[in-house]
Amino acid sequence: MLVLLKVETDTTLSVPEIGKRTDWQVGQTVVAIGKTFDAEQPNLSVGILSALDRVWGKAIQTDAKISPANYGGPLIDLHGRHLGVLVPLSPDSDGELAGAEWYDSGIGFAVPLEDIMRQLPRWSTGEDLQPGKLGVSLKDPEDLDPEPVVGVVKLKSPAAEAGIRAGDRIVSVDGRATDRLSQMRHALTPRYAGDQVALVIRRDDEELNLNVTLVAKVPPYEHPFLGIIPDRQTGSDKAMVEFCYPDSPAELAGLKPGDQITHWNEQAIDSVAALRLAIANVEPGATVTVAWQREAEPISAQVKLAALPRAILATAPTHKDGEERPDFEVGELEVSVPEVPHAYKAYVPASMQKGHVPGLVVVLPPPGEGKSDDLIAAWKPVCEARDLVLLVAKPADDNRWTSREVDTVRKFIDQAKTRFGIDEQRIGLVGDGAGGAMAYLLTIRNRELIRGLAIRDAASPVPIEAFENEPLTRLAFLFLTHASLDNNSDMEKEMNELVAAKFPVTQRSLEDDSHKLVASDIEAIGLWLDCLDRL
Repeated sequence: MLVLLKVETDTTLSVPEIGKRTDWQVGQTVVAIGKTFDAEQPNLSVGILSALDRVWGKAIQTDAKISPANYGGPLIDLHGRHLGVLVPLSPDSDGELAGAEWYDSGIGFAVPLEDIMRQLPRWSTGEDLQPGKLGVSLKDPEDLDPEPVVGVVKLKSPAAEAGIRAGDRIVSVDGRATDRLSQMRHALTPRYAGDQVALVIRRDDEELNLNVTLVAKVPPYEHPFLGIIPDRQTGSDKAMVEFCYPDSPAELAGLKPGDQITHWNEQAIDSVAALRLAIANVEPGATVTVAWQREAEPISAQVKLAALPRAILATAPTHKDGEERPDFEVGELEVSVPEVPHAYKAYVPASMQKGHVPGLVVVLPPPGEGKSDDLIAAWKPVCEARDLVLLVAKPADDNRWTSREVDTVRKFIDQAKTRFGIDEQRIGLVGDGAGGAMAYLLTIRNRELIRGLAIRDAASPVPIEAFENEPLTRLAFLFLTHASLDNNSDMEKEMNELVAAKFPVTQRSLEDDSHKLVASDIEAIGLWLDCLDRL
């Protein structure tokens, strides 16, 4: 949320008495004031100062009623001292509607006036303040609060220019200890582009002191492509090759299914996760040395990496059998979550009994359309062929999807992951109409979870610029269009913005002008989903 103030350099500002942080106490009485409805009579709401240092250090929290009725107004204490400016904020998003779900709910935020006054000299020059970015991704993006160990340093970022490397541990920011990601976010999130921060990093047994100037924008990251699908049966044990893309850098270098990749630029590779991390630290067009083992023979080659392909693979990779699981539940099943009154229907292919590692496809149809049984019947052949567990997500109300159901769908996905042993690199959403808007929202709020988003007849409810291509949490897009929408300017704009952000974007024209997915469309979507773990 940007607080806009017009400041004339030749005008003396009348500044209210500012309540100092040292005097604030959680539980003290505060008053939220607005002047929306009557210019002569302000409206107000009384509450308490319920928390400090919220929204990653940017705001204070109050249970007074906060809504558009008083945004921009002051939050004051009983002495009339101005604590902050009331604003819409959310710890999970930065868009114009951030915090809208909490209107008058007892959760409201104010930006401390002390912080605003500190930035007035910069605003008075006409400078726009943008969030400052460092340009690193941490090593364990799926951990809720990992140690701040750098996994990837984005190219041409402040971190790269300062000499930060993958594997470095961020010890402190401006003297503030950062033992976990949450502490690092609290230290960095309030900082703006142009701010200089002092970092202490640990590399091996040495601590280094670095000064880094944050920027508003880091050049978008683009995933490089070796051209393999890793062996899904070995997990983290070995980086085995299950499939080579035709004419890919891997195939041209001589890699074949069954080979074990052992080194990447002299770095030992002992797992698929280690290979994924090593690949993420280079860019398309880079030449790397790859070493692999074929039976007892060591082989190495120089490989020039490509960009991720956009076309859906024409030759389907085959899946190997694993350990037999004759008692594994298969067929049409129900998935339930204890705190949710309704269940979702699922389909688990029989191939799971042969030890195959499944991907997960979550179908979100428009409200009131697409019976679960019909969707299962349509997807069943593809689920069997491509080792995909199908989860049909239906809204609680047949008339609409609501933003509150984002958390509900996430709970069902988590339940399916645990119950069916889902491959976390092959989790995709297929959204249609309002279900597509829901799929967009689910993805942006669970960026660490979703690997593929297939959309039909839907627009993103959040600005596309909110999506950022991350090195360690891959995300691919598939746009399903029909003839009348192939030249739709809004859809073209959305796809172009994603391409500019360096996401792999695929477009498929549907074969049926009635907007229905026919068997060949579902087969193509299934193949696209099955290859989300490509490297």
